[in-house]
Amino acid sequence: MARKIIYFVIISLLTITNKSVAQQRMTLNWDLFIHDKPTNAEHDAVLSCGIAFSYRMRPDKVNLMEIKFAVKGGIDTAKSYFNFDLKNKDYKLLNHEQGHADIAVIYALKLKTIFNQKKFYKSNYRSVIKQFYEY
Repeated sequence: MARKIIYFVIISLLTITNKSVAQQRMTLNWDLFIHDKPTNAEHDAVLSCGIAFSYRMRPDKVNLMEIKFAVKGGIDTAKSYFNFDLKNKDYKLLNHEQGHADIAVIYALKLKTIFNQKKFYKSNYRSVIKQFYEY
């Protein structure tokens, strides 16, 4: 249990900044997958990724809000698994799962870019941010 939480905390500390996708890449290895494939599972591996954001704000001008966003990507090891019999054998499968992690980083960078380009007004910033969260 502690190992699962440690891996999630370490990986979720990846904060998206102005770095490129390559600089933000979460490099996978089989040791990150701590659960064996369930007997009823269809796939040999499943990688569960997530994106979260938080923000700090302060009034800027008369009607605008200055909002600083932090966007984080991470792997949920509690929901991820792979077929332990394939460890150190099937790197094609590991590369496939790496693609899912890369997509999560790309979307986190995209979300950060959208946040940075958006103007937020005192009258509606909460509802605008809520739309991103519910999307």
